[in-house]
Order: sequence, then C-alpha cells, then structure tokens
Amino acid sequence: MKEQHDVRMKKMAYIYEILRRTFTKYAFGSFEKIRLALYLLMAILAITILPLHFLGLVGISDPFLMATTASVLIGCIVCLVLYLTHRLHLVTAFSATGIAITLLENLGIIYMVVRNVPGLNQGVALNILALGLLYILLCMALLYKTAFFAGVMNLHVMIVSIAMKPGLMEIQFMLVFALLSFAFGIYAFFTSDVIRRTQRQSNKYRHRLDQIFEMFQMTSEEMVALVRVCRQNQTDKDIDKALLSKLTFRSKANLVKLAEKLKAEKLNEANKYAERFPQLTPTEIDVCRLVVKGLSLKEIAQNLGKSISNLSTVRGNIRRKLKLESSENLRAHLITSLKDSRDHPSQLAAF
Repeated sequence: MKEQHDVRMKKMAYIYEILRRTFTKYAFGSFEKIRLALYLLMAILAITILPLHFLGLVGISDPFLMATTASVLIGCIVCLVLYLTHRLHLVTAFSATGIAITLLENLGIIYMVVRNVPGLNQGVALNILALGLLYILLCMALLYKTAFFAGVMNLHVMIVSIAMKPGLMEIQFMLVFALLSFAFGIYAFFTSDVIRRTQRQSNKYRHRLDQIFEMFQMTSEEMVALVRVCRQNQTDKDIDKALLSKLTFRSKANLVKLAEKLKAEKLNEANKYAERFPQLTPTEIDVCRLVVKGLSLKEIAQNLGKSISNLSTVRGNIRRKLKLESSENLRAHLITSLKDSRDHPSQLAAF
C-alpha cells in the first residue's frame, strides 16, 4: 500500500512539474498564469462538450445550429493553436474566443426563437447556461471590455427573445441574470484597475532596483549580502564571512574604497569635535555628531549599536561635562558652540 501511495505521489509530482513548466513557458507573473488557467479551462470545456452536439447527446439536432456549433469549435481550436504557437497573445486569444462564442451562441438563440424549433426552451436554456459560464470566466480573467461586450449582447438577445416569444423565460430570471452580470462586470473592472496600478508600481520599483544594481555594479544577491552585512551589529571578528563571500572581487574593492572614504570623513569630523570639546570621550563625540545631524535617540542607538538606556547615560554625561542646565537644549548648544568656533567654519556650513 505504501509503495502504491509513493508511486501515485511521484506521478502527481511529475504531472505538477509538467504543468508548472508549461505555465512558466506560456505565462509570466502570477495573474497571467491564472488567466492562462481560465483560458485553458474554457478551451477544454468547449473542445470536449461541443462535439457532443454532433452525437445528439446535447442540444437540438438542427443543421443551422450544428453549423454554429462547428464554427464555435473551429474558432476555439484555431485560437488555441495560434496562442500555443506564440502567434496570438493570451488576452487576444481569450477575447477572440469569448467574442466568437458570444456571437454564435446568441445567433443560435435568435434562430431558435424565430424558427420556433422543437425543444426551444431546452435549447435556449443550454445556450444561456453556456453564455453565463463564459461571462463568469471572462470576468474572472479581468477581461472587462470583452465581458462588457458579452454582457450587453446577452441581455439584448434575451430582451429580443422575450419580446418575440412571450413566456419563453421568466422576467425575474432575466433580472437576476442582468444583476449578476452587472456585479461580475463591476468586479472585473475595479479589480483590473487595482492590478494595473499594482503592476505599474511594481515595474517602477523593479526599474529603480535595476538602476541601483547598475549604479553599484552589483547583482541582487550581492546587494542583499551587503545590506545584511551592514545591518549586523558586531565587531570585525564577528562579520559573517559567508555573506562576504557572495561579493565579487570588484564589489569588495569598491566596498573597501567606500569604507576608507567614510572612515576618513568620520575621523576628520571627530577630530574637529575633539578640538572643540576636548573634555568629551570618543563615544560621547560620536553621539554629539549624530545629535547635531538631527537623529533621534532611537536612530542614534541603531547607528552606534548601543541600547537606548546606555545612550541616555552617555547623553547625561555630555550635558554634565558641558555644564548645561536642565532647560537647555543639547543640540542647540552644540550648534551654537560650533558656529562660535573659528576653528570649524566648514563644519558650520554642513549643519
């Protein structure tokens, strides 16, 4: 039993892999794959059910109606083949098939009503069922323009049919059909609009990422590794070597140059603060620099890799060494002191 179960699971996994590769080949993006699944469902239903009309199992055995069925079947197969051979876009194939089915099925309804063929009620009911299912698939695929055309066509044909053949269907049925068509149409329109907006934002985001990767001359994997290294809170001994190994030699060289430049700028800035405030420790000077830049206590803690409670103590020591009153603002005092210092004209401009 277990072996049979394993065999079945392997077969299912194999079938799933084939379907996954097929969908990946013919569709890009999650929603495009959903739309493809709906299109294939529609095509499979049409190709498997329509031939039953020729066998006399469904529908009315009438030459004209069989001709419309044959036309629908041929249209579905042609559009499917053109799509699978990459000669038609998915939306075009789906819409063309939907429009063709809508026109021919409604033509069949008008024909049955005008000719008053035997089994009229059954034939009309089958056509309306097929049109309703098609309309739902079009709405689910968010082809709202095609769905709008199909819905308007269906309602017009139903109204004309009732006018020509009173009692053909209940008015309540037509009203329910119209309301459901309207509801599905609204869903398709607004959902499609939301997805379009989301796709535009996603494309802008992807474009910006590509620009960043090109600017830094790094791959996405390298950028992720670099960000993770930068966000780690550790000493040089604790830096994740596995993450650094993902960077290319050129990226590492650029990173070293950037680090050296930033280190030199930080050292130069720290020296200027040390000359102006010799009573402060290096840690206190680092805190002062970030306070002057307008960072919050939480942001300073993240930058220096310290806890907020520890920084509160450091800030208290700074205020004590600078002999500040409790009412005085530390940042304002630091900026004023720097402006008054003749040794820091370039530093003043930065603030």
